[in-house]
Amino acid sequence: MKIKETWKYLLLLVCLALCLSPVLPVKADEDQLDRQAIEELFSLEYDEGMFTVYAFINFTGFKDNNGMPFSSIRQNIRNDLEKMNLHLKDNQYYLNQGQEAFWYQGYLMVSNGPPLFEAVYFDQLDENQLNNMGFLSEVVRSDLRSCLAEFYEKADIASLYEKYRPDYEAEIARVRESTYEKIEYVYKVFHLDPKEARGKVVMDVNYLLEMGRAETWPDLPDYRRGGATWLQFGPNPMNRDDGSSAVHELMHTYVNPLLAKHKSKVNNFVLSNGIMSAGPYSTHQMVEEIFVRAIECLPAGRYVNYDTINFPRSKDIFDFFFSDFDPATENLETFILKALDAFTSQEIKDVYQAGYDKGLAQGLGSQEASAPEDRGLYKTWPSVDQVPLDKVWILTVHLDLDLDSIREKNLFITDATGVIHPVFYVVDQEVSGSQVRLLPARDYRTGETYTLWIKDIKANNGKSLSQWTLMDFSIQRP
Repeated sequence: MKIKETWKYLLLLVCLALCLSPVLPVKADEDQLDRQAIEELFSLEYDEGMFTVYAFINFTGFKDNNGMPFSSIRQNIRNDLEKMNLHLKDNQYYLNQGQEAFWYQGYLMVSNGPPLFEAVYFDQLDENQLNNMGFLSEVVRSDLRSCLAEFYEKADIASLYEKYRPDYEAEIARVRESTYEKIEYVYKVFHLDPKEARGKVVMDVNYLLEMGRAETWPDLPDYRRGGATWLQFGPNPMNRDDGSSAVHELMHTYVNPLLAKHKSKVNNFVLSNGIMSAGPYSTHQMVEEIFVRAIECLPAGRYVNYDTINFPRSKDIFDFFFSDFDPATENLETFILKALDAFTSQEIKDVYQAGYDKGLAQGLGSQEASAPEDRGLYKTWPSVDQVPLDKVWILTVHLDLDLDSIREKNLFITDATGVIHPVFYVVDQEVSGSQVRLLPARDYRTGETYTLWIKDIKANNGKSLSQWTLMDFSIQRP
């Protein structure tokens, strides 16, 4: 009797342990990339060029905009610079320029770095890069090159860089093993091709960045270092698991093009789950973050990405991986497609009109469809700045809409020259009367201004919106 009770007790403990344990990661294929190959692909570095750029913007006015803490090492470097009593052409360059850190990062990646900082790689950018990162033309024409070169010389950055080398190397040693373990896991389990990350990935440790912050540039290679995919993170001594930052930023390189490839499914996922832009993220960037945040937690087998911005479905996608993914037969693309379908609960019907179809074809092709309008006939709403590249506009009216009035002659968007920018019309008549979403058929252009026009929108009972309305909006820079 006692033996039976003992076994019952042991069985209860085993069951309890299983319930409380984190989800065990899916076993990856051992025949794929080994650790040596991963280390050849991905390197943790401490870069003099990035050190110079961030030392410069810190000295000339950079402060945290997100309420995030900095490392004490950052303060030590700032103190060293203050003691030098530097007299630069502009000791408040960062404040006076009014540009974010990406302005400086982008320039560094098309330059040859210290000591000259010449933009020798700018001419290698293709048309798509120039369109999506128009700020690069602006920064190359600025005086940043001469200011960085002056700062590098007067602050003797070469010596300052060497002084703090031990701190940076200690951080690299601290996160090295965790980073490589996690990267190896996602490469194996999703059968990722290193060539899709341009064959080389570099992640810089940056104590001059906010602790815990991490960034990547998936669309702009680091030409200075052989065209590598570039990432960086701000060391956080309170987090013993910084390897997740590397996985997070690296996965943007893989997830972004797959979501772009299946944009219609992403649109349906957005509409089904009521995903809206939040913080710095557009709706499509929200979807990308949802997947990336789920995937970065997979190697540890537990979801820990709870923060101030709600990323709906991220935890569900994390759980979905463990319940419905087979690494023997599936890869990252099949997983993303399955997850998008699994959490797209409603059937979305796009509303296309004959005239609109022609406008769409013209907008996407070599021809252009124009919509000359007299602005004086319209009521002007306040303009909106810093709009995301893939902004989805939502018009809600308390009318049972006549869908024939939702077309390119009544509800449309034009660029600054009056050319129609093609959009998809998605109508939901069960939300607050009727709701129309305008999804751009192609992204807006960085830094340009557009106008949304609304006129003669009608209901099935014959009533129409009494006021013609327009609204100008400008697209944000990355």
